[in-house]
Amino acid sequence: DDDSALIYERLEEAGGFLPYHDKSEPQMIKKEFQMSKNAFKRAIGRLMKEGKIRITDTGISKIES
Repeated sequence: DDDSALIYERLEEAGGFLPYHDKSEPQMIKKEFQMSKNAFKRAIGRLMKEGKIRITDTGISKIES
């Protein structure tokens, strides 16, 4: 999925943490990732199921493998 790949790439560029999560404001997600909040939630859900990220109250973190 392109959205998942984009988010994961941004996460790596940011050093493994981004301050966005499923409770972030839709406008912030649109501005940062150029996607809807629903698309963002689907993408981070996929990354979480793949074991690549962890979602916290403060954002998303890359899980080191």
